[in-house]
Amino acid sequence: MILKTSIRKKPIQLLRLVIVALSVMGCMTIMWDSFLFMQPIGFVSFLFLFLTILFVVYFAVAEWNESGLFNERMQKKAMFQGNQVSLSVAKIEHFLEKISLEETVQSQVDLSVKEIESWLHPDRISLMLYDGEVLKIESSYGLSDEIVESTRVNPGDGIAGWVFINGIPLVINEEVDRDKFKNFQEKADKIFSSVCVPLKIGEKSIGVLSISITQSNKSFNQSDLRLISMIALMIASSLEKQRVLDDFKNDLRIAAA
Repeated sequence: MILKTSIRKKPIQLLRLVIVALSVMGCMTIMWDSFLFMQPIGFVSFLFLFLTILFVVYFAVAEWNESGLFNERMQKKAMFQGNQVSLSVAKIEHFLEKISLEETVQSQVDLSVKEIESWLHPDRISLMLYDGEVLKIESSYGLSDEIVESTRVNPGDGIAGWVFINGIPLVINEEVDRDKFKNFQEKADKIFSSVCVPLKIGEKSIGVLSISITQSNKSFNQSDLRLISMIALMIASSLEKQRVLDDFKNDLRIAAA
């Protein structure tokens, strides 16, 4: 942003410099002629000198004001970004508190999808977990029941399968490279922007979180990707803790039987 603003300012600064330089050269020419020919400065020449001084003062003040406004805008932008970071941290801390109170895997994934929808306002969300064979949608937003029930993704297939196998998050804001994704299937509705991140425990993927936008006036960026990746990390950690707790409870019931 700073670079773009500087580029926009350069033509104006150059024009001002040219006007000032020509005016100063004109003044010097008048004064030199007056000195060389020992003649007093006429009214027109005096007026020209006076206007030149006004031009120089005006452009100097304008440049100073613009510099101050520019710095003020940069300070406001920095403050806004700082507030955005603080807001994201507060949301994440609140999310951690809420998800820790949920006692089942299903309630945790449902809460996760609900919170993401309220934060980012996407058109579609799907949270898929690996059952040992395929990826299944455990919770969603903006998807029909038919799609949720019928969707089964093999590891390595499509975007979700690629992210699951490689453990690498993706932001897609353009046409999908079909050669990159095995068995890629085009969606019925056009997706203009999407984020797909793995749910990982250490180096092991346990699922995939996909978020999509179907409106052309919106798109995800790298900041969104970092936030969603952080959310996915917390979801995976919480699900793993719940799985360990459920296994422990099952062991206690078996031992007591």
